[in-house]
Amino acid sequence: MHCGFISAAFTSYARYMRYFFVAVTAILCFGLVLFGPQAAAGAADGFELFISFVFPSLFPFFVCVALLKGLGVFGVKSGRVGAAIFKIFAISLISGTPTGPMLIGSVLPESTELNYKKQQLNNELRSALAALTNLASPVFIAGAVCSRMFGFRERKAELLLAFSHYGAAALSVSLLMLLASVLNCKFRPAADSQSRIRAAAVFPKAVRESVNSILLVGGTLVFFVVAVRLLEASGIVSLLGLNELQKGTLFGLLEMTNGIKILSAEPVSRLSLVLTCGLMSFGGLCIFLQTCGVVNLRPVGYFAAKLFHALLSAALCAAMYPLFFSNAAPVFISTAESAAIAENIMTTAQIALLCLFSSCISALAAVFAVKSTRT
Repeated sequence: MHCGFISAAFTSYARYMRYFFVAVTAILCFGLVLFGPQAAAGAADGFELFISFVFPSLFPFFVCVALLKGLGVFGVKSGRVGAAIFKIFAISLISGTPTGPMLIGSVLPESTELNYKKQQLNNELRSALAALTNLASPVFIAGAVCSRMFGFRERKAELLLAFSHYGAAALSVSLLMLLASVLNCKFRPAADSQSRIRAAAVFPKAVRESVNSILLVGGTLVFFVVAVRLLEASGIVSLLGLNELQKGTLFGLLEMTNGIKILSAEPVSRLSLVLTCGLMSFGGLCIFLQTCGVVNLRPVGYFAAKLFHALLSAALCAAMYPLFFSNAAPVFISTAESAAIAENIMTTAQIALLCLFSSCISALAAVFAVKSTRT
């Protein structure tokens, strides 16, 4: 009786969401016709944003992760799901979105528990786990955000943003695994059907998969930049009377990269860095839809985990800001000057040590997962 009520409520929710998306799509089509030049300019800006910032920082990692997956590195042996989750989290610290959810989708399929409530809970926790492995890459933080957008002179900002972002993710994954253990929820691994094949045969397949993934990311990015331009052209943003920080935050909830770029145009302060860190951790609706293209997600579990991660990382950034910026000396330079020193922003060793530290914290998550997910 109770399960039937939940099922009916879920069906009603899905139907109304379908009507909502149909209405939004119709409004967007009308806007494209009404504000054609602005939409075209937005598409060009979105494409430039993708080519300049997103593609260089993501595509090489997509290929490497696809190679590792093709070679069976993420296979689950003897029910040791915790070890697989640990490896996925460690890779997601380096490779960036959406490689973590891609691996979660291939290693941990959706729950097929006979108990409906248990099945829903398992799938929500799986979506939350996918959200917490959906991270910004160190290359994106150091190269795109800190160097090219904000134009930082020193390495303090990269360390602050990276430590806050990755540290909050590691703590969040640990808490999620603890919650799964308390609720006795088990992540069932996929059947290992991986056959041994030569690395030379894996590489072309990895490149094809990576091209499809990066095109999904780029297409979604361009679409959301166009949607933001339509909002501006319609006058809705002007009616709201938003300042640049508020506008950057609002647009960042739709598309993260564009929102951070707006925030970077303002004088830098603790608030702007906290908002930037929060947006990087939350990801926005654009990254959610990108992720839905590579793995089946439950919106409630995903956004609950993303919101927790965003609030925790923003709090860490605000708390540690005085440790990194103890004086008022200027630490920023113009965009033109930043290009000359972009190569010296953050060394590979620093990134590796930071990721290693976060991975060590997340080892707690693996311990709880091993205990609660043995099959």
